[in-house]
Amino acid sequence: MPNRFIRKLAYGADLTEGDRACLTNLIRRTRAVEPRQCLVAEDEGTPRVFVMLEGWAFCSKLLTSGHRLITDLLLPGDMNHWQANLLGYADHSVTALTRGVVAEIDFTEILEALERSPNIARALRWSLLQTDSILRQALINNGRRMAVLRIAHLICEVRARLQGRG
Repeated sequence: MPNRFIRKLAYGADLTEGDRACLTNLIRRTRAVEPRQCLVAEDEGTPRVFVMLEGWAFCSKLLTSGHRLITDLLLPGDMNHWQANLLGYADHSVTALTRGVVAEIDFTEILEALERSPNIARALRWSLLQTDSILRQALINNGRRMAVLRIAHLICEVRARLQGRG
């Protein structure tokens, strides 16, 4: 299970054995999740940080109309938007889409890992940039593409993201 997380981050930086051991240690606390289980609630005071080890989840925003807009998928190996902790609240919700396993991480442990290892810092920055790129594509999909093209893009995106993690 931890290999997907490490394999993903290894695309963004050359990770040493010590870096890999540190990342493995970060994901030591795991728990099972069920479909439709709320993992992070929008406006939650101290957002929890986790890595999807198995299963899928989605990030969403609740609109004033009561509709929900899905903004991102979290696939095995993905970390939720840990930088939301810097805001002091979650600006979006995260909900399990399937049964799965998540590793919960204390935010201070992430900060310590960033300080100890420039490689981990580089890998997590790369991961954030990748997420930002996916969100920009979602804006284009939602705003400018016909439904069939949105679905085709989503299928290609998910396939490419999963391929890199085995």
